[in-house]
Amino acid sequence: MNRLQGKYALITGASQGLGRQLAIDFAREGAAGIAIVSRSVDLLEKVRHSIQEIAPNTQVLVIGADLNKHEEIERVVATTLNEFNGHLDVLINNASTIGPSPMPYLLDYPLEDFHNVINTNLIAPFLLIKKALPAMIENSGSIINVTSDAGVISGSGEHLSYL
Repeated sequence: MNRLQGKYALITGASQGLGRQLAIDFAREGAAGIAIVSRSVDLLEKVRHSIQEIAPNTQVLVIGADLNKHEEIERVVATTLNEFNGHLDVLINNASTIGPSPMPYLLDYPLEDFHNVINTNLIAPFLLIKKALPAMIENSGSIINVTSDAGVISGSGEHLSYL
């Protein structure tokens, strides 16, 4: 099937896990171009290789970036739009962090770690949407925000106390 024929996507957190698999699946479905973003360029290069084995005609753009740095977000979107000739049909905000492990009670949460979690999981996706949306409107693009229940259920399956 080629359900994504001619479509261009930007996927954050694409070096492993769900982001990696989404990038591969988008290529398999005929995406014309996929920008894959992560802090780890080495892992992204492995993802690029996997994609090119499956879909050699898919343009794969590897972008190493720390999305906690707002200037990096600007660069990610600008580079993507430049390389894809202004086209962007799908934005997947998949990059995230769960913070310190084991997850502390909220009252004990270190402020620096809390800032990092909020910046990565809330501010960065907002800024990516804000920067990418103008290019996506004309083609009725899609924005997918990935989240997890890690903030409600700990790794042991126990509900966390917030106070």
